[in-house]
Amino acid sequence: MYETEPVGLKDQEWFLNCVVEIHTTLDPKTLLSTCKSIEQKLGRKTRIQNGPRTLDIDILFYDDLVFDEGG
Repeated sequence: MYETEPVGLKDQEWFLNCVVEIHTTLDPKTLLSTCKSIEQKLGRKTRIQNGPRTLDIDILFYDDLVFDEGG
């Protein structure tokens, strides 16, 4: 777990970050959908772009695929 300074909207608390490696049989779109579902179940509400949020799950790498869902 590590802290990073917010980017863009500076008037907010620093972010707590964590990185994990997983192995899955899910395809990229299903994995992304699962991540978004977890965020919602844990109370994520996006009110302001780059603003504070309860949870933000990102997929950094998926084999050698480039997958851009715009956000």
